[in-house]
Amino acid sequence: MFAIALACVVLVNWETTTSLSEQNPNDNDRVTLDCSAPENPYYEGSGEHDGFEWAERTHATSCVSDGSFRAGCEEYRKQTAKLFQCEN
Repeated sequence: MFAIALACVVLVNWETTTSLSEQNPNDNDRVTLDCSAPENPYYEGSGEHDGFEWAERTHATSCVSDGSFRAGCEEYRKQTAKLFQCEN
């Protein structure tokens, strides 16, 4: 009997939390939005690191290379897009 009561409480709490996040989806976005300056997460000497550094240095608007260099470049663009969202 206790297990059934506990399951009902958990279910009601889950439904309340879900309905609140559906009503105000932008409230949750603001809480998790990262507004810090772009930071290179890759180890020095890797293709990803070089791509990130290149994109940061040139303020790249597109990443035309392939492979790991492109992955680093795209990471920089992703971080700057998040920062742009914070500023607007």
